Amino acid sequence: MKMESDSADAPGFRLRFEQRPGYLLVEVRGRRGSPEIALAAFASIAAECTRLQARKLLVVDAAHGTPNSPQALAGIMRTLRESPLATVRIAYVVRDVENIPVFQHAELEGLDLGFNLRLFASERDAEIWLLYSE
Repeated sequence: MKMESDSADAPGFRLRFEQRPGYLLVEVRGRRGSPEIALAAFASIAAECTRLQARKLLVVDAAHGTPNSPQALAGIMRTLRESPLATVRIAYVVRDVENIPVFQHAELEGLDLGFNLRLFASERDAEIWLLYSE
């Protein structure tokens, strides 16, 4: 059963949350900008995970524009280490697949920091990993 949750808006992004069986889905829309905008979005996502006691999260990144640099993304991951997201299993879907190599730096940094996360180009593959993979 799908349940819509409220959207969250802040300068630079819009989040749409949906509770799905076994996990929380969040779709991120807007223009990619600074690390501060990304951290604000992740703070909102972490708050919703905490509120709903979500242990599994599927993030669909439908934002547009140039991603943060690999160094900035690594810094974002280091900051998130102190967030409630550090204990959540995260499947992260990048819709603009030409940017996947940039996001792979953040994935590797997150794995090094102990995050349970994986990067995907397909929402279906992400959902399968999130629900059925160990």
